Amino acid sequence: MRGPLQGALDKVGAMIVWCRDAAGETVSSHSTSSHARYVETPETYLVHKAAGETLIIDLERRGGRAVVTDVR
Repeated sequence: MRGPLQGALDKVGAMIVWCRDAAGETVSSHSTSSHARYVETPETYLVHKAAGETLIIDLERRGGRAVVTDVR
């Protein structure tokens, strides 16, 4: 059984994901900042999702760049 996911999309430009087992213990973590060249994140978002739950990132175009407006 898959466990919950916790993650962060921060204003510095990193996206970090912590994968947890069914007991809630962190079993792995991954990060990237490659999207930061194309997507602006004006604030930090912390996300907690149950296993299998959909992550939604709302984007808006501002001045020719994509900007994150909400994460849920």
